[in-house]
Amino acid sequence: MHIPRASSTKAVVAHFIVGYTYSYSQNDWFNDINLASSMGIDAFALNLGADSWQPSQIANAYSAASSHGSDFKLFLSFDMSSIPCGSGGDASNIGNLLNAYANHGNQFYFNGRPYTSTFGGEGCAFGTGDVNSGWTTAVRNNVGANYYFVPAFFGDPNGWANYAVVDGVFNWNGGWPMSANDVTFDSDAGYISAANGKLVMSAVSPWFFAHYSWKNEVFDTNDWLWNERWEQLVQHRDQVDVVQILTWNDYSESHYVGPVDGSPPDGTYWQNGFDHQGFLNMVPYYSQAFKTGNYPTVSADHLFIWSRPHPAGASACCDGIGKPANADWLSDYLWAVAFAASDGSVTLTSGSNTQTFSVTAGVNKLQLASSPGGIQGTLTRDGKAVVDVDPGSAFTYTSDPQQYNYNAFVAWA
Repeated sequence: MHIPRASSTKAVVAHFIVGYTYSYSQNDWFNDINLASSMGIDAFALNLGADSWQPSQIANAYSAASSHGSDFKLFLSFDMSSIPCGSGGDASNIGNLLNAYANHGNQFYFNGRPYTSTFGGEGCAFGTGDVNSGWTTAVRNNVGANYYFVPAFFGDPNGWANYAVVDGVFNWNGGWPMSANDVTFDSDAGYISAANGKLVMSAVSPWFFAHYSWKNEVFDTNDWLWNERWEQLVQHRDQVDVVQILTWNDYSESHYVGPVDGSPPDGTYWQNGFDHQGFLNMVPYYSQAFKTGNYPTVSADHLFIWSRPHPAGASACCDGIGKPANADWLSDYLWAVAFAASDGSVTLTSGSNTQTFSVTAGVNKLQLASSPGGIQGTLTRDGKAVVDVDPGSAFTYTSDPQQYNYNAFVAWA
């Protein structure tokens, strides 16, 4: 059944963890905003936790956005895994923050209303006795503006999508396959059905790996997850209003697309030297396709390659935490995407493995079995190398890791 959409407006936003910005200056925010805006991202969803210093960084973000200009927007996304929600006072705290930015020139609006979201909160009643009443108190009764409320509640959306306070649904976990399978649109379809015409926000993410004593897992990122998921969302754009990139800067779970900066959590080593901005540099192509319904013509040659630093089944000699859950879901390849302005060939190298592939004008997905050593990719046309990606000593694939690292190293040109 086709469900009519809430609006023809389309937007692409990126989730931004404010909790990792303790060291940020306003200029740091300005640089991130400039970069995101240049990549076809319309807004940051500012994930706000309970730390007392975070509201001052929210203020810095809005000031930096104002300095950038009116084209880039921000909105608050309350992290209910951190923020308390047991009392009316907790609801008032949320309302006060929403009131502070409702009329800001850089506040993200949808259907003429300021927009806000959450991470979790499906059990929050704020002392009222039920969740719908609780969130009504937080985002309606304590707020002068009529906010568009699109939470990332978890669990069966049929249980909460019809709450009067909910204006839309956000399928957070749709960004990854939750099993050893390629990503599909199936869970989004369930959210769309439950939303019954309300706004739909869907997730796209390039990766997932966390390695802590309390959270040690990977998700299936095989088969060009980043590109395949974008293509699904473009295909179903008539049923999706907003795409949220997960994330700009969540180093703890390895799904960042922005620069490695700020204050990652203690013990987070796997992002060091593992730039993901190659994923970010593919966003303009997909963002335009999602917003307009038409993929842009590839007019410039680019090559993106990425790899994990060791086999999925490797045993780390000196890791005190242990192999992450779901490691057996993964396959061992050098992945590549070639944006070719015209036909040519791409040669991929991983250690002792080398293979040349014919590519056609447009976007081409390639893979090569991983082998210990360095990685390289070259796009050739008419016998001449037009793009060469060679990270050299910055990356080595090894069969004998010291510590587990299932993050992606991304290189591009």
